[in-house]
Amino acid sequence: MPTVMILYGFRFYFYSNEESRKHIHIQQHHRRAKIWLDTLEFASNDGFPEHDLFKIKRLVRKHEEKFKKAWKAHFG
Repeated sequence: MPTVMILYGFRFYFYSNEESRKHIHIQQHHRRAKIWLDTLEFASNDGFPEHDLFKIKRLVRKHEEKFKKAWKAHFG
């Protein structure tokens, strides 16, 4: 599970055996979420409150190009 970056306590990472649609996983303590990089919509959320989802989406939007470059570097 390569970690792309950690921001404000949120860990952004990929699983190595992923589906082809670009997305990133987010973890903080026991909470997890998955967001699509093309639409910035959440594919899943397990425990994050709404205000954290807003923060996560803002961070993903801000660092979207870095996440996409990391995706391409990792998955080809």
